[in-house]
Amino acid sequence: MFCEPKFQPAPWLCVGDFNEIAEQSEKVGATLRREPQMVIRNTLEFCGLSDLGYKGPRFTWCNNRSDDSFTKERLNRALANVDWCFHYQQVMVQVLAAQSTDHHPILFVFQDINDKSTPYRRGFKFEAGWLKDPEFLELIRDE
Repeated sequence: MFCEPKFQPAPWLCVGDFNEIAEQSEKVGATLRREPQMVIRNTLEFCGLSDLGYKGPRFTWCNNRSDDSFTKERLNRALANVDWCFHYQQVMVQVLAAQSTDHHPILFVFQDINDKSTPYRRGFKFEAGWLKDPEFLELIRDE
């Protein structure tokens, strides 16, 4: 992961499979990672990103083996910078159950601070097909 710090601060949100654990407690089974191998921590610090936390299953990936190589890890995560957290203070990251993959999907739930009757207004799901729409990037820039 590369981050160029020479730009104006802007809200940053990065969500997905980072294929890396940030600390030993994010892995169970098989061989533990050595501290120098966990480079994601340095990258997050360099880019000014923080983990948004989560509700739901602790581990987001499992190799689905039943032998001594059984492994579970927290690879999928949501990261944001301070500017994003300032603009979107009422968000919950929910780790859902894996259905047909070895990764658990992540769901964002934005709380409507004006509506006290419903705890959460809507969830956000990213669709890769949006990237094919020529108006998508323009829409994101306008937000």
